[in-house]
Amino acid sequence: MSHWNYRLTREQVTNPDGTTEHLYAIREVHYDDDGKAIGWTTGPTTFTGDTPGEVFESLARASGSWPMRRVLDLDTLADVKVTYHGKDGTR
Repeated sequence: MSHWNYRLTREQVTNPDGTTEHLYAIREVHYDDDGKAIGWTTGPTTFTGDTPGEVFESLARASGSWPMRRVLDLDTLADVKVTYHGKDGTR
């Protein structure tokens, strides 16, 4: 059964001066029946709802989006382990 969750993601972006850097964002990531990431929101997730409670429930679910400090790299679709400051750790 396919599903989705909030994930901390990163992608490499090119700055106007030609340098590159990683951009991190929480996104909704969708998976196929085998658990492989097959799609994600085009931009960072915004937290909205019909009530204040719905907004906070979404925030609470998103707060678990960094399990074991693994980040979904959108360029390679690999789970990478990074430090709090964004340095690559063990893959």
